[in-house]
Amino acid sequence: MIRALAIALVFSAAPAALAAPPPQPAGGPIMSNFAIPNDIERRLDEIAAEFDPPEHGTYADLPMLTAPVVENGRMVAYAFVRPRVRLGDGLSDAEVHRNAHVILDRYVKSVHARPFERTGSEAFDRAAAQERLLAVTREVMGEGAVSLELLGGDMRLMRRR
Repeated sequence: MIRALAIALVFSAAPAALAAPPPQPAGGPIMSNFAIPNDIERRLDEIAAEFDPPEHGTYADLPMLTAPVVENGRMVAYAFVRPRVRLGDGLSDAEVHRNAHVILDRYVKSVHARPFERTGSEAFDRAAAQERLLAVTREVMGEGAVSLELLGGDMRLMRRR
């Protein structure tokens, strides 16, 4: 009988013990002081902001370009970029889009003749690449192409075999 009473007492107290919050350490809860490096939400917001339209000026976004990336003469990755051409007077985005197939053909030939140069673990020489592709754009569209910006830049490293 005493044994049954003891078991009933333990089981009747168990739900109350489980429902109670854990005891807090002296000085308040323990908080971590480091940021989680894999903050996907923040990174997605940064990427979306990069692709937002510019605040002013006329521009034309061209289709994605896949460019080889080399290091010491050896191909190590592919970079996925979206060329954004800033337009000056006398050149409309419609004209650029009508000639997009020609521009992209020239881009592909250019990046395969002289691939992007790797400058870091997941980076390439963006300034040199933009300068070269702007020159290619101007060959097709003339001086109305004021500047060129490469959006994105996701680099996929190749596996070693």
